[in-house]
Amino acid sequence: MTWVRIDDGFSDHRKLNALGPLAPLAGWLHVCALCYCARQLTDGFVPAGQVAKLARFEALSVTLEDLVTALLRVGLWHRKRGGFQIHDFLDYNPSRKKVMTERRRNAQRQERFRGRHGKRNAVSNAPRNDAPSPTPPLTTKASAAQGSTQQTPETHRPASPPAWQEPPDDAHTEPIREILERVLPKATVQTPKKKRTHAAPDDV
Repeated sequence: MTWVRIDDGFSDHRKLNALGPLAPLAGWLHVCALCYCARQLTDGFVPAGQVAKLARFEALSVTLEDLVTALLRVGLWHRKRGGFQIHDFLDYNPSRKKVMTERRRNAQRQERFRGRHGKRNAVSNAPRNDAPSPTPPLTTKASAAQGSTQQTPETHRPASPPAWQEPPDDAHTEPIREILERVLPKATVQTPKKKRTHAAPDDV
């Protein structure tokens, strides 16, 4: 991303004031042209065919030709073969050559950093908000007596669900059944049957 620099005294600049009643519209057209040049790295050049695309003034009583003529008259723009040149653009904004050189340096610096710290950085930047495993921890009688719980081995932990199935941040406050009904077809969501803990009279 590039940035365009505008003097904080631009609204009071003598050239802008010289635009008279056209200052609000012509000034906005000038700002749009500055943004275009910075974004496209044209060093302040605005192609003639691009001027009409910078801003829309159809609903106003002024024409685009009137605004361009006014900008030329006060010296904010200058005629140049094939279009217009913004006055002193490179005095306030970096040139295309400088921007591209800086981008290459940044890319090379990042590549060297990845080469030195890529593996460690990948581990440190790994997401830490994985979805909870639906498999409950394994508990034995001995561990229960000691108040300890044996967790499911890491190698048997199910893979995290795809992004569209991940529960929201407040999922821990919702009943499990409501979560399943939201991410799975209704036909697959069944209420678990309660286990019979006592024999029925007929079974005796």
